[in-house]
Amino acid sequence: MPRVTLIGHEPCRLLGVSANVHMNDGLDADQWRTGLLKCERGLMGEEMLISESASHDLTPRHVYHPETRNLRRWLTHEVIPVLRAVRRAA
Repeated sequence: MPRVTLIGHEPCRLLGVSANVHMNDGLDADQWRTGLLKCERGLMGEEMLISESASHDLTPRHVYHPETRNLRRWLTHEVIPVLRAVRRAA
């Protein structure tokens, strides 16, 4: 099954908190990588990309916010399944 990959700072942005620059501390090597992403203006930028399991590890550890549990549930039950379905359809 294809791996779902998320942009590392997105959970922080969704909660309205600043992303910790050491977000990969404590993650296993197979849970994150860096990659170049192209934005709509055509510019390339290096981003931290995280696996689904890393999103579950990072959210409570690096982001303190009352909505953390709801974000985790939303990612698990809505976002990840849609990404998988889109990937299968492609």
